[in-house]
Amino acid sequence: MGYEGLNLFKWSSIAGDKLLAVLESGLEDYDRLSDHILVLNTSGEYDLINEKYNVETHTFVKSDQSNSSFEAQLLRKMVARQSLLKRKFLSEISKGAGKCYVFRSVKEMHPNNIKQISDALFNLGASKFLLVQPYETLAKEQLVFEVKNQIAFGRVEGSVFNVDYASWRTLLNSACEYFF
Repeated sequence: MGYEGLNLFKWSSIAGDKLLAVLESGLEDYDRLSDHILVLNTSGEYDLINEKYNVETHTFVKSDQSNSSFEAQLLRKMVARQSLLKRKFLSEISKGAGKCYVFRSVKEMHPNNIKQISDALFNLGASKFLLVQPYETLAKEQLVFEVKNQIAFGRVEGSVFNVDYASWRTLLNSACEYFF
């Protein structure tokens, strides 16, 4: 049993509708160089933007103003990385069994959106889906509960990106008990 974060592509805070568009397309043309640009963020690091899907990937690479070809080289390198991750993701998900796909939503999602994302994952071959989303009040016994067959909810108090290790481990262990 393994967990695969749907932020594999460093989609740190991808919105559900953007994730859905990427998944429903089967990541078609996700790695096409002409669909990507680099932009500097406020930290002086590059973000890779896929303009077709309007998805942003943080590169964690600082700008190098002294090298005029740096940006073009970085763009090719980052898109090649996206291509590798796309192939890995599609290969792994097509195998289905033994892996749970985890999506951390920045805000609570509507049940219809959850169903659309899970359906898109299942159409690609996934058999298990864990959605982690924020919730203001949380009882320990509510960490994971069934929504429908092979979909589980995980709720965390506050931000889904600032969960302490012990809570995250408890959440994943609860999901593992649910799925297996």
